Amino acid sequence: VIELSSGDEDAQRISSESANEEEDTPGAEESGGAHVNDALNQPDALGRVLVNINHPANERDLFLSPQLARAVKPHQIGGIRFLYDNLVESLERYANSSGFGCILAHSMGLGKTLQVNTLQNWLAEFNIWLPAAEALSAENDPENISPRTFKVHVLSEEHRTTVSRAKVVSEWSEGGGVLLMGYEMFRVLSLKKSFISGRKKKSKKPVGPVIIDLDEEERQQEMLKDIERALSQPGPDVVICDEGHRIKNFHSGTSQALKSVRSRRRVVLTGYPLQNSLMEYWCMVDFVRPDILGSRQEFSNMFERPILNGQCMDSTAKDVRLMRYRSHVLHSLLEGFVQRRGHDVLRTHLPLKEETVIMVHLSPLQRALYTQFMRRFREAGSSGWLGLNPLKAFCVCCKIWNHPDVLYEALQKENLANEQDLDLDDPAPSLKAKPPDSSHSKLGVAGLSMGITYEWAKDIMTNYQTGVLENSAKMVLLFHLIEESVTRGDKILVFRAGCLGVNLTGANRVVVFDASWNPCHDAQAVCRVYRYGQGKACHIYRLVCDFTLERKIYDRQVSKQGMSDRVVDELNPVLNFTRREVESLLHFVEEEPGPAPLLLDPQDQMEDIIQQACIIYPHLITKRPFHHESLLMERKETRLTRAEKKAAKKGYEDEKRASVPHHRPAFPHNRPSYPHYYPPAGHGLPNAHSFSQRSCRLLPRLDEKPVASVRPVQATPIPLMPRQVPLGHAPSMAAGSSAGVGLPVSYLQKAGVYVQKIVTTTDITIPGSNSATDVQARIGAGETVHVIKGSKGTYIRTNDGRIFAFRTGRSRAGEEHLATSRGRAVHYTAGPSGVPVRTGLSA
Repeated sequence: VIELSSGDEDAQRISSESANEEEDTPGAEESGGAHVNDALNQPDALGRVLVNINHPANERDLFLSPQLARAVKPHQIGGIRFLYDNLVESLERYANSSGFGCILAHSMGLGKTLQVNTLQNWLAEFNIWLPAAEALSAENDPENISPRTFKVHVLSEEHRTTVSRAKVVSEWSEGGGVLLMGYEMFRVLSLKKSFISGRKKKSKKPVGPVIIDLDEEERQQEMLKDIERALSQPGPDVVICDEGHRIKNFHSGTSQALKSVRSRRRVVLTGYPLQNSLMEYWCMVDFVRPDILGSRQEFSNMFERPILNGQCMDSTAKDVRLMRYRSHVLHSLLEGFVQRRGHDVLRTHLPLKEETVIMVHLSPLQRALYTQFMRRFREAGSSGWLGLNPLKAFCVCCKIWNHPDVLYEALQKENLANEQDLDLDDPAPSLKAKPPDSSHSKLGVAGLSMGITYEWAKDIMTNYQTGVLENSAKMVLLFHLIEESVTRGDKILVFRAGCLGVNLTGANRVVVFDASWNPCHDAQAVCRVYRYGQGKACHIYRLVCDFTLERKIYDRQVSKQGMSDRVVDELNPVLNFTRREVESLLHFVEEEPGPAPLLLDPQDQMEDIIQQACIIYPHLITKRPFHHESLLMERKETRLTRAEKKAAKKGYEDEKRASVPHHRPAFPHNRPSYPHYYPPAGHGLPNAHSFSQRSCRLLPRLDEKPVASVRPVQATPIPLMPRQVPLGHAPSMAAGSSAGVGLPVSYLQKAGVYVQKIVTTTDITIPGSNSATDVQARIGAGETVHVIKGSKGTYIRTNDGRIFAFRTGRSRAGEEHLATSRGRAVHYTAGPSGVPVRTGLSA
């Protein structure tokens, strides 16, 4: 067994005979999967916990160790039985099959590690729950404490040489047991990276010849090969990945290394299975059950796009209905091997928890800095480090809205570095240099690696006085919260002080000072306090600067959390934001509106600390504080009825059958993320059957995204890929066929796209000097074609499904690289759905 760490048969359903009524699972609003009915997850009359319930008659009962049976809670018993059913099934199946994987998606604080310790255990806890036999006294009663029957091997940072690592892995491979290691260690060993004892970091100017011991290098390589074979081929019987949401990037070295393990018995432990995108969820599911959801392209077409299309306030009714249907289908496909338990389990055992969001004004100095920075951001456009790396821009904004002292310190360091650069003999350009003005030059790709500069803040920060608390409204409110909490005898945790793997139940108040891109980070801080062992009511305060980028990031958090609730927990949260509100990060106003006094009147249901803040600091708060949960409230009236669930499954199966291609694409669709396809802010969303990517064949340039005049939506089954016509040959039309087969002309016109059918009067030859084949494509005289004019440009669609996009002159910024310079045009080939795919011809 390898453990990686970073630190329905029991479900009773009550339903009406009416097909239009909802199906409810009592007491399991945030639960999903098998063994989630805690009424059945109970010890027997003797206090024993049976693991293999409903086992074959020829197999004996398996019970938990007595010390574990006394400690586990009902939901943990269900998790243990769920793990057994997925990994072992039965002793006969375990011996004769390769097995399956599963995901234990219990919320943070519910004790996932303890449940896995029934099979093997973590380094910090195995001596507590499953002590070794030699660690027990001679008078120990086996009925009281049962010792473990396997060895535990640890591969940590202390093993810094290849020899020491190979020794640990060899002992584990030969003797069996549990091998504990981190993700990075596993990735390094799987990639056969070595560490030779005594090798020092290379100096900039090597002194003398470098001597390499070839025999030692050969021994190192042999040891690395032995380690790689032991870890992957054949590898362990079971792989357990703690904090399994680390497996979210299909192309990362960690994901590829884990997928190379031969064993199919894989367990993922995560409290946050869906964080930023559905594609990350697919990556995790594909690890435990390969191909269960199809390829990345198939998952995107069938689930990601329909769900994203329908989760905004301005989504059409048709998109919202399809989103609800596909969310249910995805949840039902995974419920057999994904067990989800939410915080509703904690609510029955722990005191109250409230999360309050306080929208904060910027101080006059902060507003001046933020306004100047946003002006520079807007002027730079897509050039410079501002536009090319938005994460760097976010880092600068954090220095502004947290406290200008942080920005002032960074500015002083930059001034000092510039002064030191003047003393250098070599006047080589520095990456820290100021970016040239966007009106005179463009930085291009070089801006990606350019360092952050603060020259725009020098005039405002002249004569700046440090140490003034009132320069930051956030900081004033933070100290108010701390002082009032200490006065009441409570301990308070400020986010970033505690995160993964720390139990801080001594504190009962948390201040989330920064809104994070990933909602999991904020939830991790909250769950350090709100977990088993907490005896006081918990209060969470989220400080968010209104009318800034931080507010937009918080809105995205709510949107991501809503998508997670919908897909993972099968809830129906309200739709709070439009697509533009979620996607647009540039939130810039010259002057903030003043506070509304009526909205800040303290209410009885507000906590007294918040009431005092509203009375003392009304000028620092933009609106009445509200509960974070109010943005995630479930609309029970929108739950699917049984008839709708059947319709959702039937629609999914019909579309799946209709979209099966005759052959696998030679170049699979490999775009980074579907949100890159969204139209620019302000463009309407078409209520139409639009272009689909299902049969798109992305040719040489995998980094180019498809370009269409309307946003691709998978709404109905689509025809298959038509016959491809070789370049340079006139297409032969079958009887009864016509130009534009598969082109939804009426829907495109309704969406505001100009479409006209014309007949060519002369031959149109497209030279192939810029292609790999140098074969000319030709549109013959008398051929019927469609002219399509959209926001991205003008296209000609031939009767065999090809699309040619023409540009003249040098393309302007923002054309999505559709045209190249020097008057060249780019040729696109498309499937029947009409999505242009670049092949690189010149016209």
